[in-house]
Amino acid sequence: MIRDEKNEAIGMFCINYDITAIQQVRNLMNGFLNQSPQEFSTEPAQDVLSVIDQLIFNIIGAQDVKNLSRKKCVEMVKFMDEKGIFLVKGAIDKVAQMMGVSKVTVYSYLDEAKGKR
Repeated sequence: MIRDEKNEAIGMFCINYDITAIQQVRNLMNGFLNQSPQEFSTEPAQDVLSVIDQLIFNIIGAQDVKNLSRKKCVEMVKFMDEKGIFLVKGAIDKVAQMMGVSKVTVYSYLDEAKGKR
């Protein structure tokens, strides 16, 4: 409202603004924010182990590891190490199980891959 020196209304100042886009963003955000936590929450440790399992499976593939040369096994373990698989607790056990070898053998391959042997 615009007033004169006698404080009488002499005019009005209005700004019209289309807020459709803002309402659409708000509605979109409300869709995210109103979700119950159970819909999004998963067990992180379980997800990491699933990813590790999938990575190991993708690296080993359908190969019969027992028929591979030591050099090839060392190369696979080196590749897994470069991908960070062994940073996850329990990964050595998973790799040993999926390769059909002992944990000691996997550690041996890992040492060789790192040039410690």
